[in-house]
Amino acid sequence: MKSELYYLYVEDWEDGILYEYEELVRAEKDIAAAVIRPGTAVISAHAFSGCANLTEVVFPEGLTDIENNAFENCAKLQKLTFPDSLLRIGDSAFKGCTQLAAAVLPDSMAKLGHWAFENCTNLSSARLPEMLAEMGCNAFRDCPLRDVPWKENGITYWRGTVTGADSGITEAAIRGGVQEIAARAFWRCQNLSSVVFPDSLLSIGKNAFAGCRSLTSIGLSDTVAEIGVNAFRDCPLQNVSWKENGIMYWGDKVIGADSDIQTAVIREGVKEIADSAFERCNCQSVIFPDSLIRIGDNAFCHCSELTSVAWPHNLVSIGKEAFVQCRLHSASLPDSLVSIGDYAFADNYSLGDVKLPAGLQHLGERVFDKYYCDF
Repeated sequence: MKSELYYLYVEDWEDGILYEYEELVRAEKDIAAAVIRPGTAVISAHAFSGCANLTEVVFPEGLTDIENNAFENCAKLQKLTFPDSLLRIGDSAFKGCTQLAAAVLPDSMAKLGHWAFENCTNLSSARLPEMLAEMGCNAFRDCPLRDVPWKENGITYWRGTVTGADSGITEAAIRGGVQEIAARAFWRCQNLSSVVFPDSLLSIGKNAFAGCRSLTSIGLSDTVAEIGVNAFRDCPLQNVSWKENGIMYWGDKVIGADSDIQTAVIREGVKEIADSAFERCNCQSVIFPDSLIRIGDNAFCHCSELTSVAWPHNLVSIGKEAFVQCRLHSASLPDSLVSIGDYAFADNYSLGDVKLPAGLQHLGERVFDKYYCDF
């Protein structure tokens, strides 16, 4: 990322817009209208973000990419005409453009990013190309769209997948024929209390209903073969056999946990803790069953209150960054352990007493580094 000083001395400014070859890099914050010059192929991330006076943009033919957050929070932006050459709109590209009334995407479009038009609270009309290959999660969250076949009762559908839902939705009856709930589709729909799934449903994505703190009732079909990690984190579900004491199970795997869990006693019979299953939980202690074989990547990373772990006797592998930034004081690892991933115990500043098994075959990079940080 270039410094502000750099932008003071470059010369390719034109009508309040800075270009670098075929890329539009940024615009002055007080710009009111933008006619983007011919030959521009890319509008960079955050280029017009927060341009509060911008009301209209004219895009040139030949433009292919509008990157992440490019026009985020341009609150006065009212009109867009996209060129036929456009291929991709990035994540949150037009998020918070509250005066935007319509969005007609060209037939050339292949990808619409996550949250692309989220919170465009005046957006009542939108057209999507039939050949759009990828619809990001919640691309039209909280947009009051009318007369579009792919959004109904606050839920957005695309090609057999639920891709998003309005944040204020209170109940959801998913259409028949839907096979997938996309990752984060209902993320933080805090008023959602009940969901009915169709018999056609096969999978529910990672964090699909995470943060739905009113969700107590779901009708889940036996056809569901896969539930993603933390699909129902922080949901107070009742009468489901696969969630117990804040821990979510699927088959012989732990697939998630509520963020406020303090003591985790894992069921006997569990063989695996999924990647990121307890990430950023308030967990203070964990008791693993002797059936456990694998602890996944990032499984307990950033559990900053975790001080105590009862290790299982049959554990074979610990994934990379599995216990990053915990508060472990000791780690007496079992003789069965064969592999420890990179940075597995990094940034455990209180970790002093460590016992490694004689049969360990793989010790990753900087496993016990106390000065590692991943953000």
